[in-house]
Amino acid sequence: MGLARIAGDSGDHPPHSMFAVKNSSSCNGRGLFASGCILRGSAVFFHRPKCSIPDDNSISSTCYSCLASSICHQQILSVCAGCRLVRYCSSNCQKSDWRYHRYECKSFKNAQRAPTCMVRALVRILAIRRTDESWFAQISVLLSHSHEITHHDAVNVIPQLAALVSGERNITLLQETYCRFLTNSIQVTTFMGDAIGVCFDPLISLINHSCNPNIILNHDGKSIIARSLTDIAPDDEMPYIDITQSTLVRQMDLQRYYFDCQCLGCNSPEDHRDKFYCTNCPRPRDPSSSRCQTCHFDNPALDSLRLVEQKYTKLAESHHSQNTIKLYAALQELYKSGFVSTRQPVPSIHHLLFLTHLNRSEFHSALIHSFIPLLYEIFPRQVTTVRLYTTIKLLLHIAAEEQDANILQFAYSLLCECVKRAQESHGTGTLVTQIQYTIEETRIHLALRKDEEIDFQRYMPVVKDIVSQLLQAIKQEKNTCLLKFSL
Repeated sequence: MGLARIAGDSGDHPPHSMFAVKNSSSCNGRGLFASGCILRGSAVFFHRPKCSIPDDNSISSTCYSCLASSICHQQILSVCAGCRLVRYCSSNCQKSDWRYHRYECKSFKNAQRAPTCMVRALVRILAIRRTDESWFAQISVLLSHSHEITHHDAVNVIPQLAALVSGERNITLLQETYCRFLTNSIQVTTFMGDAIGVCFDPLISLINHSCNPNIILNHDGKSIIARSLTDIAPDDEMPYIDITQSTLVRQMDLQRYYFDCQCLGCNSPEDHRDKFYCTNCPRPRDPSSSRCQTCHFDNPALDSLRLVEQKYTKLAESHHSQNTIKLYAALQELYKSGFVSTRQPVPSIHHLLFLTHLNRSEFHSALIHSFIPLLYEIFPRQVTTVRLYTTIKLLLHIAAEEQDANILQFAYSLLCECVKRAQESHGTGTLVTQIQYTIEETRIHLALRKDEEIDFQRYMPVVKDIVSQLLQAIKQEKNTCLLKFSL
């Protein structure tokens, strides 16, 4: 058993004794276990991984050292004069990163084409190895599943990697490092939840996966903060997974880690994420029968519903669809088949429509879709709080554009609620700071007294009504773009 070193100061950052690393009965390896009682919403650890880099879509807008997003923080980044590939938000970040980048810079500059995120991550791992052998020793004992990863996958990456890493001719080491990265890396997001990069870290890799997790990982720049979703007893293991997804998607995600989950969440028909509803009542259905136990209506067979789920899960996971006709058609079939607003892939498709309408400056349509998580909160507060702040920013934009004081007051009421949720779900950090700044700006616009609050619940009947109109329009195949939010 060993205790991991935690970076950070006091205040919101927990002591290192919150967890221990021990052998896990849930897998053939080790895991993170609670060293004592941990209350729901507590920070379990604060950690700054050595190997976190921007992905290919974010490399031009994200600091290569601290992962600050120029989009989120409205900063101008300076490009490295050597490789002309990586960027930094300050001279301090560039100096700090040079201890690793000096081993990459020339290789990146001389590369025939810009190296992919995966190749850059592997180059960074080997650069860290030059300065910290103990760190590399920790990742060298992680499971690699090298015998299960196809030779074809490695063929495309290893030659690029070997060409970029001067002096390294140990192909076996390169292949093993590549396999360990594939099976142990995680996605890095902004504090708003947008994907910006990848992280490969020995501590984070020790967190095992379960469809009934008790912690969630929040990202803030390069920092990762683990928070408890439930009360955790001493010696309980602390697993993690994206619990906003259905069993199908969770299991597909776990297959990436060569893990076949047989937990209660995957095998229980009572999991709220996997319930089908009668299309007539509507009440939850017995998954073993197509006939509703309440109203005796014959619903579609479960097998056909699974096919519908698989079909539209792929659409929801694409993240690239801008075809609103296809997305609305998907929602129509899902709702008519007995899916509800809380069951994936329905929430993901609503979110895709929110993003699509937002990109087209169709702000009212985007806003109404963004209300879905506000009304149907089954996901962790860490997720819904970020979504709520996104909704508020859209409300503020509409209020300013239309000079609507009522919408501005509604936005302020949600800000008062949002900051309370964020302090509970995220502690201190960039998200809470941003919300507090927005509250102060909005309070001044409304000429309110300091600390004066407005109860958001007074506006919720209007929100419920407009969402109800949206869902009815979808089910009846009517034009949803005619809907407009007003108070």
